[in-house]
Amino acid sequence: MQEVKDSTNLTLNEKKAEVMPIIIENRLKKNTVGGYWALEFSKEAVDNCVSGFIDIEYKMKIMMASDGFSCGYDRYKIFDKDEMMKIAEIKGIDYIYRKVRELEKDDEMAIEFPRFKIYDDSSCVYLEIYKY
Repeated sequence: MQEVKDSTNLTLNEKKAEVMPIIIENRLKKNTVGGYWALEFSKEAVDNCVSGFIDIEYKMKIMMASDGFSCGYDRYKIFDKDEMMKIAEIKGIDYIYRKVRELEKDDEMAIEFPRFKIYDDSSCVYLEIYKY
């Protein structure tokens, strides 16, 4: 999509069609040896996940987000990573979600931020965990 970015005379669907063979090739690597692993309802995906434990001393904040939410800091640079945690705590994750959607709406043709669709699915869980 980045290479197609300069083709501003193409619609979003035309740009997507141009890169679709690459998208398909990459998605066929999902949950395969030598490819990449993503969580889904298969034993192989679960067996190949990264897992571990986190020691909680007193209080911990955790944000788990899909790429459609985390793009607020890693692709769109609306916020920095630490700022997102603070905003989630003070204003809530809905505030972050709305800011991401506003940017995507303003760039509806995906010219400034090349992407496959106007809006990606967006999920986030913000937790504050206390140890007593």
